[in-house]
Formats: sequence, C-alpha cells, structure tokens
Amino acid sequence: QLKLDCSPKAIDAAVKALPRFAALKDISKALRLNFWQHAVYETYARHLLYLFMLDIQEDDPASALANVEVPSNVTSTLLKKQLIGYMGGGAGAGKSAVISALLIFAQLWGRRDTIETMAFTGLASLNVDGNTVHSSRGLETFGFSFSGAESVVRKVRKVYLTIIDEVSMLGQKLCGAAEAVTRYIRDTRLPWGGIHILLAGDFLQLPPVKCVSITRPPNEKNGDTKYSWYLAAYELFQRCNYHVFLTDNMRQKDDTVFQGILERMHWGVNTQADLDLLNRRCLDHPEFDVEHHFAAYTGKVTVEDYFSPMAISTNRNRCGFNIENIYAFAKKEQRCVYEILADSSRVANRVMIQRLKYSDDDFTHKIPFLLTFHTLAMPAMITKRIPELEPVQCIANGTLGFIVGFVHQGSDIACMTPSYIDDDRQFRISINDNVVVVKRFKRNPAYLLFKVRGCKRQLVKKYPVGVVAIPLAAYQAKFKPPNAKKERTMTVWTFPVIPAYAMTPEKLQGVTLDNELYVSTLDNRSPQILYVV
Repeated sequence: QLKLDCSPKAIDAAVKALPRFAALKDISKALRLNFWQHAVYETYARHLLYLFMLDIQEDDPASALANVEVPSNVTSTLLKKQLIGYMGGGAGAGKSAVISALLIFAQLWGRRDTIETMAFTGLASLNVDGNTVHSSRGLETFGFSFSGAESVVRKVRKVYLTIIDEVSMLGQKLCGAAEAVTRYIRDTRLPWGGIHILLAGDFLQLPPVKCVSITRPPNEKNGDTKYSWYLAAYELFQRCNYHVFLTDNMRQKDDTVFQGILERMHWGVNTQADLDLLNRRCLDHPEFDVEHHFAAYTGKVTVEDYFSPMAISTNRNRCGFNIENIYAFAKKEQRCVYEILADSSRVANRVMIQRLKYSDDDFTHKIPFLLTFHTLAMPAMITKRIPELEPVQCIANGTLGFIVGFVHQGSDIACMTPSYIDDDRQFRISINDNVVVVKRFKRNPAYLLFKVRGCKRQLVKKYPVGVVAIPLAAYQAKFKPPNAKKERTMTVWTFPVIPAYAMTPEKLQGVTLDNELYVSTLDNRSPQILYVV
C-alpha cells in the first residue's frame, strides 16, 4: 500500500482497469485495502467463490471448472457452512472499502445478484449500493408485516451473502422480522435462512431509534407479542463466528493529531485540550474564505460536491436555522424565495393546512405544509421513499442534494437557474420584513428539480448531470394540533423535501463531507452524538 497512489482518482482508475474474473488479490490491490480489510474481504470472497464454482458445475457440466475438486480440508475447516460475521471499526476505518471490494468481486464474476446490501436508513443503504431493510424484505413500515411481494421472494432465493451496514441503528424487532421473512422464503430453520451474513458498523455510534440494540438480551416480561423476533435478532448476533474490528483510521491517516482526537472521542475519553483544538480548527482556520463559501451556492463555483451543513441537536432548532438562512441568503444574493403550500381534496384539510402552514416540518413528520426554498442550489434533503424514482438508484429517504428549479403544471419546460425568467402570473407575490420578494405558487408545480449531491451521471435526458425531477405526490402527514390530545393524520399533496442548511447528527451518520462542517452547541442526549458529528 505504501508504494501505491491512494488518491480517490487513482483508486477509480485502478478499479476500472480490472478485467473480468479478476483475481482476489488484484481487486484488493486496486482498492488499496490494508491487511485486516483484506482479511475480511478474502474470507467472504472465498466463501462466495466456492458457491460460484458449484453454480458453474450445475449450469455447465462441460466447463473447465466443472471438474475442479476443492480439497476436503478446505470445505471442512477453512470454509464455514454459514459465515456469520461482524466487522466493526470507527469512522474512516475502511468498512465501506471492504463492502465495495466484495461488490466489485461479485460484479466482475457476473454474480452481482448473489450479494444484497441493506441498512436501516435510506441514505446509509445508498452508500453501499443497496436498499433499506424494510424494502429488501418487503416489510410494512411500522408493523413489519410481510407484503409477500414476488420480486422480494425471487431476489432472496438468489442471495448467497447479505451485508447489513450501520448495524448499530438496526433494532431488534426489525432485524427479527427480516430474519423471520428470510427463513420463510428460504424454507429453512437456519438463522437468516442459511445465507452468509456480514454485519458492519460501530456499536459506539448511534443506537436504534426508540428500539433495543441486537446486542442486548431481550426481555420477555415487557408483554410484546413479537418476543420471538427480538429473540431471533439477539441470537443471530450471538451466533457470529467471525469477528474483525478495524483499528487503522484510513480517512485521516495523513492527519495524526485529528486521528488521535477521533480515537479518544470514539471511546469517550476526550480531554478539554482535544475540544479546544477542534474549536480552534473551526473558528480560526487560516484558509477559510466566507465569500468563496457562499459563492458555491451562486453558480460562481461548482456545487457538484459542495455541502457544508450546520450540525444542530434538535429538529426544532434545525427548522428555525434553515428558514433564517434561506431568507438571509436570498437577501444577500438579491434573489426571490418561493413557497409551496400543501394541498388537499378535502375542504377541512385545506382549512387545517392554512391554520398550521407555518409549523416546522418536525411538527408534521418531515412533510412540510409550507415548503420554502430558493433555486440557487439550495441544500436540501429527501425525506420519503419515492417509488417513481427507484429506477435511478440514488433517491431515498435521506438523499442530499440541491434545489435548482421546478416545472409548472401543464408544462414540460424546466424553470432552472440561471437561464429562466419567472412568469409572475403563476404566483402570489409579496415582500417580507427582510425586504425579500416572496413568490407563492397559485398552483403547485408538477416537479421540483433536484441535483443529487456527488452524482456523476445523467439521470434525466436533456437535464444536467445529477439532476432529477421529483414529482408532486400525496403523502401522509402526521401532526398534533395545538391543545389537542391525539395525533392526527391527513393526506396532502406536496413534496417530500426539506431544507438542509442544517441537519441533526442522526442524519449525518455515515456522510462524508469534503468541505466545512459547522457545529452548534450539542446537547447530551447520547455520548455518541459528538463522535458522529
């Protein structure tokens, strides 16, 4: 590894140069894996390779590989009947690199469909080229009942290896439900249906949301009727027969001071000197250029990979900070601000929307009744699964990007910055207290134009690279009106998009930032929050 160029550009070039049926060592070398990363990769790749050989023997008896015999000591001692592994390590230790190596190996050997990757959140699942646990097993969002989808059944029956990333956020109930569905589809009582499995993540990062970690023994006394799910998830983790904890920080390997701070923070033993140094890096950075920072959102410099959020502890503060920044930026750049008011077919719902339109999106479970934005590459985040956009394989709950325009109802013309001029007949126009022109759509647009952060491919014909059209659609908004005792639900037509000048730490887990990160005063809800940020 010391002799190789380890820059992302060099790694990309080495991966593209790999031939079909590349040797295990060549894939490892292309990705610059270190010793323990290679150990995990090769262990799983050899188990897969054995199964690929069995495939060839069954499908093509005339093949040269059909008569290859694997020595008995290999199948009896070196290969496990079911490999159930856990790969841990701090942020930047290279867990994603190992997963990438396995996916590239399967792809080059023509067996990509034999590996499935998944995670609890949509953003984390996209990072490993997979789906959420719910989607991968056809599970209903809250009750976890199985949909019986034929596409899920066909996919699970082909799988040789399941990789679950960010496993610290996977709750027992969800894991147990997915395990039960896997056993049902594979028609076996073996854990996880007998499929090899790799659990990847760091249990010192964020825990499950309102659920129990798979590492903790379940409690039968809590009266939950799905106790068998909790027990199955716990037993699955207890059955791990392969453990590796990656300790070398590869992402910060050239910054030993920051590497030491992260290592101490990981174990919760930071000193005040560590925190003082981090604060000095933020506030007194000699190369920080405020004008250049804001220019990234004006089109004067590229916004393709530019993303620099404020990390804020609470959703309510996040919403307030986002609105404040939208108007501050619009005033600075002398741009207008657009508003989209959610709509409903029911008169009573429309009255409720008018009453609650200024409520923050946390109040409505991330479905804003009033979506406020500008089109000058405003940072934004997708908050719901969008079925129509699943084929592009980069849009999920948590996807980050930039709002760059919209398409009016009944039109196919993209109103995209900076070349279009508004037809003011489409808006109700006002000027707010900050002397910013506010344009509210008389009729909600048909699409929002969203540039996916870091996307290097064209998603829609005739649109710029990375830009996709998010359709106006009906979503369930849950909310609790003022002074009401119960939560209410209603269907509204809107866009599942919220501003992302600020984000909560939970949404930042697993996100790599190439630019500045700003951090507000964090609360002490959990010791993992500081480390994740």
